[in-house]
Amino acid sequence: MHWGHRATELEEVQHFKYLGSYISADSNIEKEISTRIGLAAQAFNRLRNVWKSTSLQTKTKLRIYNSNVRSVPLYASETWRMNKKIGSRLKGFEERCLRQISKLRWEQCVTNIKVIRRTGINNIVLEVKQRHWRWLSHVLRINKSRQPQRALRWAPPGKRHREDH
Repeated sequence: MHWGHRATELEEVQHFKYLGSYISADSNIEKEISTRIGLAAQAFNRLRNVWKSTSLQTKTKLRIYNSNVRSVPLYASETWRMNKKIGSRLKGFEERCLRQISKLRWEQCVTNIKVIRRTGINNIVLEVKQRHWRWLSHVLRINKSRQPQRALRWAPPGKRHREDH
């Protein structure tokens, strides 16, 4: 059957957006991290009245932060290739948010470790690592013929080139 359409070639691209995430040919997630942090910052700023409120307890504000802000940069983090730079950016964003929620100013000289202890929020980098392990555990339990299992065991042909940092 002929539909009247000519077959077209697919364009090769280096990155694209799929289901809200940036996918890169070289597995670089810098753009994804920047986008995620930007979206989380927007969500945080939209809730400015909540953070400034004196009628809400800090515990309530932290629950709102977890559900409405923290979930944004963690979206699809199970598949990220983490490194120190990405971890540092995520931690920096979260520490700024937690300081503002806790109404701490830099002049008060409260360390980031104390801010994390006061708020009871788990380290965001550890959260990403836990998500990696949960995802891997899930993939290992599924049928070996399914795509995630095959992708996990796939070995690219040829030699791997060393990355310079």
